[in-house]
Amino acid sequence: MTLKKLLIPSIILTFIGLTFKIGDTVFNLNGNGFFLGSDVCNIIVGCAFVLLFVIGFVMSVSDRKKEFVSEPSKNIACGVSGFLASVMIIGVGVVQLLAWNGVNIVENILAIAAGFVLLYESCISFTGSNGMKKIPVVALIVPIWSCMRFVSLFVDYTTKSLKAVELFDIIEVAFLMLFFYYQSMYFAGVNNKLSVRRAPVYGSVFIMTGLIVVADLFIKMFTGPQTVTNVDTQIVQPTITNILTLVGDFFLCVYAFLLIRDMLSGAEKSIASGAVGTEEDTDGDESEELPVKAPAKPFKVTIPDDVISPESKSETDAEDSPEENTGSDAEPEEKPEQETEESIEDKLPQVAAPAKDPGDTESGAYSDLLDMIDKM
Repeated sequence: MTLKKLLIPSIILTFIGLTFKIGDTVFNLNGNGFFLGSDVCNIIVGCAFVLLFVIGFVMSVSDRKKEFVSEPSKNIACGVSGFLASVMIIGVGVVQLLAWNGVNIVENILAIAAGFVLLYESCISFTGSNGMKKIPVVALIVPIWSCMRFVSLFVDYTTKSLKAVELFDIIEVAFLMLFFYYQSMYFAGVNNKLSVRRAPVYGSVFIMTGLIVVADLFIKMFTGPQTVTNVDTQIVQPTITNILTLVGDFFLCVYAFLLIRDMLSGAEKSIASGAVGTEEDTDGDESEELPVKAPAKPFKVTIPDDVISPESKSETDAEDSPEENTGSDAEPEEKPEQETEESIEDKLPQVAAPAKDPGDTESGAYSDLLDMIDKM
């Protein structure tokens, strides 16, 4: 499977993006200590995740004709990372509800609900038994929550300077939303082939941008300026909500990586085992592949005479094949006539001939003898 090779460019491009972004954050935070400026570093990071998305999309298209089946398998590490991520999501929703700011109540309620759904999906990785197929609609809560988070983050950034916002966290949440959408299809058992093809593409970009954003914001949270010096200064306060969000995003990256690996491994095994073929195998003419069978030869079943009755035996003899009745053409026509005549004579009444008198026989013989003597 081609998508299984996506791991190599993902690791390389993620390492490149992390190197330039961390270098920019550490050395260019209070000056120009890095050998490249902030704008150049951001362009390199942007080109890296765009290139990764293009590579993943091309690999997904190359696997579109392959037929495979991939089901959730038992993976303790995936279950642990998903469990920790769900706990962080639920914690963010609870903390913000307790603050009762009245702004993002719907988002916070969805965050708690999505955390519990993700917790249940993590239990699937513990057991290997997918019970989400019984309640497929519930799986949509997670992508709906990520969509609400995307909208809330976008609205929040409209009040800030574009110079202070690098938009990498918005891109991260956008790809997280797409990954969760196809992950919900995977667990719900809806279009397994499409979900296995698309989830690795969006998930790999989310992992890359998520790790970059988490590293960048953690550094700015603990080493950056704590006061606004100008309109372009980005401040990340070390609040409980921010810490839980970043920790949750990190565990979501780990969870996505392990889940994608299980998806692709299951699909690879199904193709290697030969349980499911490819669509290319069925595109040709089936009549050329199937062997042509010779017509079956007729055969006759011989039944012993003592088994069947005389009536059934006569009927069987009358229904013999034409190959056994090899007489002339006239014979089938004469036999019915003879049978007809005989049947008519049999039906006529038999008249007895008159009996001859024995005396008449003897007198005739005596007169013949006298004639012979006169002639002599």
